[in-house]
Amino acid sequence: MRAVVWRVAIAAALLRGCFVGAEQLLAVGPTASQTRAGGSSDSLHWAYRAPERPVWPTANQASSTATAAWARNPIDRWTHPAMIEAGFEPSPEADRAMLLRRVTFALTGLPPTIDELDAFQSDTSPDAYERAVDRLLASPRHGERLATWWLDLARYADTHGYHTDAHRDLWPYRDWVVSAFNRNMPFDQFATWQLAGDLLPDATDEPRLATGFNRNSMINSEEGVIAEEFRVQYVADRVATTGAVFLGQTLDCARCHDHKYDPFTQRDYFRLFAYFNQLDENGVDGRHGNAEPTMPAPTRLERQELAEIRSRLAALERQMAARAVAAAADQTAWEREQARSATALPLPNDTALHLTFDNELAAEASEASDPTSNDSPSNNPPFDVPPAPKPRIKLIGSAIYLPGKFNAALLFGGQTHVEVRGVEAATGSPSFALAVWCFPTTADTLTIVDSAANDQPRWTLDLADRQPRFTFVDGDRRLQFIAETPLTLRRWQHLALNIDAGESTVNARCYVDGQAVEL
Repeated sequence: MRAVVWRVAIAAALLRGCFVGAEQLLAVGPTASQTRAGGSSDSLHWAYRAPERPVWPTANQASSTATAAWARNPIDRWTHPAMIEAGFEPSPEADRAMLLRRVTFALTGLPPTIDELDAFQSDTSPDAYERAVDRLLASPRHGERLATWWLDLARYADTHGYHTDAHRDLWPYRDWVVSAFNRNMPFDQFATWQLAGDLLPDATDEPRLATGFNRNSMINSEEGVIAEEFRVQYVADRVATTGAVFLGQTLDCARCHDHKYDPFTQRDYFRLFAYFNQLDENGVDGRHGNAEPTMPAPTRLERQELAEIRSRLAALERQMAARAVAAAADQTAWEREQARSATALPLPNDTALHLTFDNELAAEASEASDPTSNDSPSNNPPFDVPPAPKPRIKLIGSAIYLPGKFNAALLFGGQTHVEVRGVEAATGSPSFALAVWCFPTTADTLTIVDSAANDQPRWTLDLADRQPRFTFVDGDRRLQFIAETPLTLRRWQHLALNIDAGESTVNARCYVDGQAVEL
């Protein structure tokens, strides 16, 4: 009786959810069938009658003393008079081995074991049978037995069907159905999860997995078939399955015409069809495994392992965060020490010019620029070399010194620049490097270095919208390299450029804070 009541309730819910317009809802029950069949409510098939709770016969109301004596439950008082009226006698009571065999097959689909038979036959207690039934109902095999019927209705299969019958993994849905039966899940929840588990508030993986009910349709992957034809067939399959399982009604006839004896019209059919026709689905799919969309479906043990992994990961992340806080002071001190030690690093031997801007405009030419100043055997040439001229430096504009990366820095505000002469050997070299600490405060174009040579190829390094830009001009040849990554405003950054200029090619490499950037 409970199943019948739930079937009617689900039918009403489906109609309310799928058919448009409350005033147009199909009346499931006597009105629809009576109108279509032209009969009275009493002549309706039992499936279309509203369920009513009958009055159970008592022993005094039984048709005979024999019925009263034979009956062991209220249902017997209904069936025994009907058997007598039809000329039948109740079958003799089965022996205990046969009784256990029947109930074990009925509840688990498997025969009883020898030990179970021996234990039942030796149990003479009045409730031996009831306890045997309770044991079978508690067995995992009972859920598997009930699930086989449901999975048949849900058209469960581990392959797609059609000509290739390719493999697919739907066994997690199968296992969920078995588990639901073994847990004695309420039928309203069992049905709701399979029809719309993913639409529930804060849906977890379990109700989402239950919607595999509508993913069990056949899927075609054959080359050359019309995709839309089979996509429509998948929709029709879901309509037919929903009607058969949850409405107890075949709907296929109404796909083509109104049926004389069915309570559903063709219009009703395509209202339900439209509900499933909104899915984003491919008509040809499933050649290699499951068709999209899919979801992770870890087993119970895998979920436990994942939970343990996430717990350990969270603990490690907390340890890392605590360590970062504890090490922050040490990190800052270490960085400052490294910054101080960096200023003491010796200049490269081939440095042509080093400007410090430490409160006075200073220039340092490396000793390598003056070969006569280095007495080491490896650098002492076997011939006389005239000393290299020292660079001539001139400040144009006002000198405004500010705190720099290490010591002081010179502010270039647009009216100030530094003119350097006497380093033509470096700027004219086919290969050279340039490095500068800069603190940009605007996205405007800012020239950092301009070679301004008259008899040498001219090159310029500037910032255009914070992006380092190198321009090379040699006669009619003009090349420009622009860094893809802009500098950050109001932060000290180390900008370095390596140039390799040949007769026909110019190669440039750019580095920001020691990291190469694309040009």
